Amino acid sequence: MIGREQYLEQNTDAWHEARRRCVTASEISTLLRNPKRYARDYIRKVLGMPATFGGNEATNWGHEAEPLAARWFSDHYDVPARHVGFVVDHHDNRLGCSPDRLVIEDENEVLLEIKCPHSGKIPEEPNQEHVEQVQFQMGVTGIHRAYLLYWTPDAALGDPKAAKVFPLDFDKAWWHQVIEKVAEFFGTLPPKETWLDWLQSSEPLAEARRDYAWQEAAQAWVRAKRDADAASAAEEEARAALLALSPEKPAEGGGVRLSWIERQGNVNWKAVQKEFAIPDFEVAKFRGKASRYAKLEVASDDRDDRKA
Repeated sequence: MIGREQYLEQNTDAWHEARRRCVTASEISTLLRNPKRYARDYIRKVLGMPATFGGNEATNWGHEAEPLAARWFSDHYDVPARHVGFVVDHHDNRLGCSPDRLVIEDENEVLLEIKCPHSGKIPEEPNQEHVEQVQFQMGVTGIHRAYLLYWTPDAALGDPKAAKVFPLDFDKAWWHQVIEKVAEFFGTLPPKETWLDWLQSSEPLAEARRDYAWQEAAQAWVRAKRDADAASAAEEEARAALLALSPEKPAEGGGVRLSWIERQGNVNWKAVQKEFAIPDFEVAKFRGKASRYAKLEVASDDRDDRKA
């Protein structure tokens, strides 16, 4: 039975307030992989500052599709599934989560986590961050069985490839490692009274932009990048097919010319510097002029799991 549960509708003020104090399931992967970055995110969250990620087309789609996916799962497997409130860990009230649904299966409680990929692609294997999210939920709730559902609307039309369920059992060893990492994380945070100064002195934080012009431009870029990535994948596949058809010889046809070019390998200058014991200041005079460039990336990595 879930303990310390509060039913709070997701994305309401009360829900945000409850999760503001906790490390949540959707955040655990960031804490484990990049604790410095997560320290900034956590401090901003506790202080009530705007989040650096405010949602996008993919996350919006995930929120819209989730109830449809939950209904499909309940009907398809003939099991009841109810909403779950925000759950705080019995042993550490700094940990919390909001599982999507609680399923009753053979009188046993099972967690259900729902992912509705905006790309419409169902993975062959579950995303590792999604697995960690569900494992964290099992650790917090004490329910040691879960289903990770990937779902697209075609599943409701009977397409068997439009949904996939991954059953997961609780990994106790992983959970103990997480408990240690969380304790280590909180032990390295600066004193609370210095948080604002610490944020200002740490590496620059991305400004949270929610104005219409930025959001419109951002969504246009996300769509264009998704199309470009799809085109790039198709080009790589076609390229591999052409190379396989003429693995060693030049070829031409269909408006395409294939040439095979030999070139020398790159020089490993770091190895050269080490081999001849050349000091850094001697190398520096051969360094080109410093430059500055812009880097754009999809903030959510097409995920719809930006919730607890």
